[in-house]
Amino acid sequence: MPGNDDINKLAFLAAEAKREGAWLEFSRFCEFRAQGVRAAAMKHLSGFLLAAAHWSLEERLAFSKWVLWRSRTFHDDRVVLPHPLRTKLLIPTLQSWVETSPGEAETYLWLGLLRCDDPSRHLERAIELDPSCELARLTLTNWIISGIEYNQHELPRFYINDPVEDLNDLEKAASLASGSISEARVKLWQQEIAELRARAEVWLAARDDTHSVIPFPGRKVWIVGE
Repeated sequence: MPGNDDINKLAFLAAEAKREGAWLEFSRFCEFRAQGVRAAAMKHLSGFLLAAAHWSLEERLAFSKWVLWRSRTFHDDRVVLPHPLRTKLLIPTLQSWVETSPGEAETYLWLGLLRCDDPSRHLERAIELDPSCELARLTLTNWIISGIEYNQHELPRFYINDPVEDLNDLEKAASLASGSISEARVKLWQQEIAELRARAEVWLAARDDTHSVIPFPGRKVWIVGE
């Protein structure tokens, strides 16, 4: 069951979608989802997706842009962007958009936010095409910082992955942060990056004295000598 705030937003979305005749089934999906009747909601979503499969790219893009921007106001965007909607309509539409308009930063922004293929690369491409794309910059910087925070969360016992790679990623995060239009956000990021960099450097200094490496599938865990 969605939270109260998301329930209110679903109700608003249902009313807004109802104004577009072709979006009526999606409006009903939102109504039933807000009521907590998931089975009925998904039935209406299935009907909506069947109809949308016959739309033109322009029609699919109009809906996709609308619902994607609206989803940013939700606490949990999965409430309004369930898996079938993402995989059967949104992502295929965005991929078609990339093919027809490869210079559109917004396409890559949404592919990144939807975690499609290589999400970080999509966000990087969005910023390359439009350095003013603050949402892509914010998301990518936070992803890098969060990933390194996870790698360090077992300190001082051990370090997940390679701290050298993390230091390189922190340089990338610092570069991204410097391009933000929010001075307050830049200051916060700079503080976080400095703290993470210091921890990685301290760990590397200790590892140079004595260390052992225990491999795990897909990652390394660095353990300083007991």
